[in-house]
Amino acid sequence: MYRSSQKEYNCSNSVKMTIALLRVLIRTGFSPNWRLRMHHPNLPLGGTCCCATIRFKLLATPIMVVACHCRDCQTLTSNAFSITAMVPTHGFKIIEGEPVERSLPKSQRHHFFCPSGMTWVFTKIEGIETRINVRPTLCDGSSWVKPFIETMTRDKLPWATTSAVHSFDEFSTPDEFQSLQAQFLSEEQ
Repeated sequence: MYRSSQKEYNCSNSVKMTIALLRVLIRTGFSPNWRLRMHHPNLPLGGTCCCATIRFKLLATPIMVVACHCRDCQTLTSNAFSITAMVPTHGFKIIEGEPVERSLPKSQRHHFFCPSGMTWVFTKIEGIETRINVRPTLCDGSSWVKPFIETMTRDKLPWATTSAVHSFDEFSTPDEFQSLQAQFLSEEQ
């Protein structure tokens, strides 16, 4: 017997399991267009640092998702690489808390962290005021996160792999990035 609202239905176990799965998928924001879900979240999408001192919202679709293998990212994350969702500046909003900036001396990258737990939340890069690099795995749902490109593979740990479509020993050039961005956005339409 399955109850939905006020009605009761006689169902087999497989039907009950299917209904339960669909309810979970709907509750977690599943989109039937799975390709769209791989790079683009359902918006707006909230997120928090580990201790929930910082709360943010993504209000715009990421323009790129990147895995970076540089030594700085390895050190900052205590991992083999970092994952970044590049979001237009207008599409990212801190809704609670005040992140603190902690950057390396003379760095053009300004990293912002939770003041309590020191979770790395986002980065702003000097000279690129049109976007913010957000740690997308801090989002309330991160199943959409899949790197499209990986950078600094010259520093890549031998065992580290990603599903990125494009790889660069260093960083892509501005022209390459523009082309990749167009491909990233058009591939998901």
